Amino acid sequence: MGGNRTINSDFRLIVATRLDLAAEVAAGRFREDLYYRLNVIPIYLPPLRECTEEIPLLADYYLKHYATKYTKAFIGLTADQNRVLCRYTWPGNIRELKNILERAVLLSENNQLEFNLPLLPLWRKFRNATFALCSRKRAGRLPDRTVRPRSWA
Repeated sequence: MGGNRTINSDFRLIVATRLDLAAEVAAGRFREDLYYRLNVIPIYLPPLRECTEEIPLLADYYLKHYATKYTKAFIGLTADQNRVLCRYTWPGNIRELKNILERAVLLSENNQLEFNLPLLPLWRKFRNATFALCSRKRAGRLPDRTVRPRSWA
C-alpha cells in the first residue's frame, strides 16, 4: 500500500461466515465480484446443534486436553452428562462447548466433574422483561421503587 511498484504474492485466503453469501449477493448486500473471488472451494460446516452424535467425542477430547493442560485427573462424562450436552442447542457452537468443558475441569474437585449450561431461553425471557420494566420506569409509567439496581460493591 502506498508504493508505486507491483509486488507479487502467493497466498490462500480462507474466510468464514454464518451468512448465505449467494443470498446476500442476490439481495444486493454483498459484492458479486468479491463473492466469485472468494467462492473457489466452498466448505459447509454445520452448527454443533446439527451434529449431536459428535458431541460426546468432542467433549471427551477436550476434557482430556484440559485435564492435561491443568494437571488434573481426567474425568470422563457420565451417560446423563452426555445426554445433557447433546440436548443443549449450543448457540456458541464449538467455542461454547470448549469454554464450558474448560470451566468444568478447572472447577472440578475430588474427581467430580460438574458443568452448568446457560439457561439461554430463560435468560432472554427475563432480560426482555427487565428491559421492559426499565423502559416503563424511564417513561414515568412505573414508580421509582419498581426497579432498583443492586449494589455489587
